[in-house]
Amino acid sequence: MSNPRAPRTSFNISQQTMQEISQAISKDPSLLFHIPMARRLITIERLREYSKNGIALVDKQDEAVIDQAAEYNVKQLGRLSGLDRPQFIIDVLPSIWPLYHRIPDAKVLCVGPRCENEFLMLLAKGFRPENIRGLDLISYSEFVDLGDMHDMPYEDDAFDVVFLGWVLGYSRDCQKAANETIRVTKPGGYVAVGVERPVDQTLGVSDGDQGIDGTYFYGVDELIALFDGHVRDVPFRSDDHPSLKGQLTHLMTIMELG
Repeated sequence: MSNPRAPRTSFNISQQTMQEISQAISKDPSLLFHIPMARRLITIERLREYSKNGIALVDKQDEAVIDQAAEYNVKQLGRLSGLDRPQFIIDVLPSIWPLYHRIPDAKVLCVGPRCENEFLMLLAKGFRPENIRGLDLISYSEFVDLGDMHDMPYEDDAFDVVFLGWVLGYSRDCQKAANETIRVTKPGGYVAVGVERPVDQTLGVSDGDQGIDGTYFYGVDELIALFDGHVRDVPFRSDDHPSLKGQLTHLMTIMELG
């Protein structure tokens, strides 16, 4: 017997429910961090406000950093490029059960965040703002320290989570960056890595356009190999797939270090 009810194409939300949602957000505006559109608007507002006096660039960088990396990222910051990519990995972090219980106290380092959008994603997952730092060649934010991933200005075993979000492509010596990541990650901590596998091998760091010459990867095993001898477990990986042939692919993994 067929179902007499016609399939719905949308959900109706009553005015009362909308008012209750509005009241909840008024009491706790951070609830907006769960909404991509709201995060984007908040990111844009803060970028405009806090970059009025200019964007700071790191004074000294390692020779392993590819040419014009800081200048390129200032340009991409203005375009708000790659805002949604970090969510691919950040959404997975609370699903890692041993980490889930540590989220309120976990110290997180975001390497190469450009803007504050990554931080808003982390706050939506329960990480606390006082426990989150960013490290980048450029900064307009009090959350982002100026520095170089090849020589991080942090003590050993400082972070529970280190997020290398689409940043390794800006290095000529990814092993050096990985070694620094290992140094600042606590034993039992997690390293999350995302990179692009370009369609055209000549593109290097593409970031949605022709980009600049950088390092590129073709499989998650290449990322894990950078941390060889320190990986206790790989609770998440998203590799290349035959169905994505000819398309831009995001290679991602989360590793537990031991």
